[in-house]
Amino acid sequence: MFWEKKSIIEEGDVAIIWLTREQVYPIIIERGKVFNNKFGSYAHSDMIGLPYGSQVPSSNGIGYLHILRPTPELWTRALPHRTQIVYTHDISYIQSKLRIQTGMTVLEAGTGSGNMTHALARAVGKTGRVFSYEYHAKRYEDALNEFKQNRILAPEGPVILSCQDVIIDGFDIKEKEVIVHAAFFDLPAPWKVIYKLIPHFSKERQSRICCFNPCIEQVQKTLKHLREFGFYDIQLSEVSCCEWIARKTELKDISEAADRIREIQTSRKNKKRLNNENFQHSKRVKEGEEGRNWRDVGRMEKNIRSHTSYLTFATWLPLPENHQTQTNKHERSDYIEDSAFPILSNMSSVEDLVKQAQICSETKEYQRTIELLTEALHKVPISIDYYIKRSTAYNYNKQYNEALKDAEAAVYLSYIKRENEKKGLAQMNRGIALFHLGQIADSFYAFKKAKEAIPSDTTLDSWFLKAKTELEKTQERKENTIKEIPELSELEPSLQTKIEKIECITLDYTNKNKPNIPTELLQENMKSLEPIIRHEWYQTDQTVIIILYVKSVNKDTCKAEFRKKSLSVSFLLPATQENYTFELSELFNEIDVSLSIVTVFSSKIELHLRKRFLGKWLALETKISNTQAFNNKDSTKINIYPSSSKHGSKDWDLIAKNMATDTQETGDAALNKLFQEIYANADDDTKRAMMKSYIESSGTALSTNWKEVGAKKVPIQPPAGMEAKPWYN
Repeated sequence: MFWEKKSIIEEGDVAIIWLTREQVYPIIIERGKVFNNKFGSYAHSDMIGLPYGSQVPSSNGIGYLHILRPTPELWTRALPHRTQIVYTHDISYIQSKLRIQTGMTVLEAGTGSGNMTHALARAVGKTGRVFSYEYHAKRYEDALNEFKQNRILAPEGPVILSCQDVIIDGFDIKEKEVIVHAAFFDLPAPWKVIYKLIPHFSKERQSRICCFNPCIEQVQKTLKHLREFGFYDIQLSEVSCCEWIARKTELKDISEAADRIREIQTSRKNKKRLNNENFQHSKRVKEGEEGRNWRDVGRMEKNIRSHTSYLTFATWLPLPENHQTQTNKHERSDYIEDSAFPILSNMSSVEDLVKQAQICSETKEYQRTIELLTEALHKVPISIDYYIKRSTAYNYNKQYNEALKDAEAAVYLSYIKRENEKKGLAQMNRGIALFHLGQIADSFYAFKKAKEAIPSDTTLDSWFLKAKTELEKTQERKENTIKEIPELSELEPSLQTKIEKIECITLDYTNKNKPNIPTELLQENMKSLEPIIRHEWYQTDQTVIIILYVKSVNKDTCKAEFRKKSLSVSFLLPATQENYTFELSELFNEIDVSLSIVTVFSSKIELHLRKRFLGKWLALETKISNTQAFNNKDSTKINIYPSSSKHGSKDWDLIAKNMATDTQETGDAALNKLFQEIYANADDDTKRAMMKSYIESSGTALSTNWKEVGAKKVPIQPPAGMEAKPWYN
């Protein structure tokens, strides 16, 4: 009925009653029913047969109302708000940007109050289709009844309503030939479901989607995943609408305004009489008497809606069926250059594959997770992280033999690359797979080795206790049959070939299950595996700044640990997703841990170290003694400079040394030298006392007693005959 051009009101119609802009109600016309309000009663039978838009008087002749034909715009004003609704100005903008036309197929995720569904139904018409999904059972039932009542539900209308959670179950589009031309998502996490819609897009024309998000945090995640999935022409909009009310008003002069003020100040006894006279006077003026002037004015409505939601639009371009994927100059795969606008496809880089796998894992689609990680491992064949992730997915999917193979591959690689934390995670996955395969003793041994690497992992603790309890109950063998590190020959043949080719080493295990690797060969190969990241540093009197030149590091993966005279920073390398650690084990001097920070930029990582003691550092690390730069007694080289003098060259260093021994420091110089010697050989409390007393007294006092100085402020002690005065700038 929302697309029917009906002009006469009939029994059974859904009509809209308009009282004021704020009072709009939907009713079903039925004989014998009456609509009541404070102005009177309105019988439904009196409305039947009237044209839509008629003014219907009340039974007592005092009030009236207008009865209107329903439209999506009026329905938005009249419907009960079960959830946050999409307002008319947003709906019209969304339909325009999605380019919805008659006969199109539109998908809506998040039916809510149903007003957007009504607008989409009118836009696509009877020849189109609207697939709408709502996970909340009560809202689904309410929407279903309204759609039936308004005759927009199939088969009478284009709407097909389903009750399911699309994030978990996806889109249950039964018809295999359904092609979605546009989609609207009103979901709290649309990024978890976008990729599930891609197979239903048209392969011949572009498709568009819109995500309706109230919070900017939702927008940020949505934008990120739209780019990762290969969407093009991504736009973010916010519609702000201000309505004005047009009306006529009478032009009044100053004397009339003064009269009105006097009328307001009259007694309550005369107020009723005056109001009646004013009403009669206003009525005569409206009818054209007394020659009054009128003008058209406009004012804003009382309640102005500011922020409703953010609208994110994106376009999906169809891929050529015979397109061959290849790596291009942008270092991304599947780059399409034969379309009007080059874009990245939704399966482009290793990072994209892993991120999509993470999303699938969160939504418990483990088979899809395994497929994505398998494709990632084809591109990065010796990634410890990917083997651990795929092993976890295999365990969740109850494919324990495959999980065991991946876990053992991760264990082997983590020992080679000396990744202690990853070694623990790999051993834990290995233990979980062995536990489910019934090898309790072996699983307990794997959990035991995992605890040595990651002792504080709560998940590991629960599995360790579970395996220990089962091992105590069983009457079978309690000795393990596996080694801490699996043999290279036990791994997959394809992985063996890759390891031998890339690592160029083989492992020979001793009876203690430890790898017997030639040290020189291992160090040489480890250096070739470690990425080279350039770093620089500079300093001020208070701070040391260290810069690591590495691009596109995810700040969520960057972790820094500051200690008194050492630091370590670990993060995932963007290219390989391998963990990298930058360490300085012996800084030149102590730092203030609480005031030291790390900042991640798009092209670098900056470490700001706050010095505990003011002054310049001679080096970043103390690899040589601090005094060696000043006093090198082993040096026998003499600085002799060329000279044309007939007396020969002179040793200027020797001359300077002799002058220094002949000069005796006296007065303030000798006193300052004494203080410097005291400070250099003092403990921390004495140094603090000297600094505090000297600064607080403005250089007039110097104390080495911290107990006395630390308890109170040191006063200024001017010389005799002088007075200390504060300096005001």
